[in-house]
Amino acid sequence: MTAVIYRPEAMVSNSTDTRNTLTSKHCAASATGQEQMISQTIVAALKEGLS
Repeated sequence: MTAVIYRPEAMVSNSTDTRNTLTSKHCAASATGQEQMISQTIVAALKEGLS
């Protein structure tokens, strides 16, 4: 399982015909269990300044 955490303000528009870019993001991944994934996702969210 993987999770990508980013603030909506971190999404920057390039132009009308291309994809947007993220200026800041944190990722969490786990192959062992759901509890570890949940705790890593919370840590990633805190690093991004989300509550």
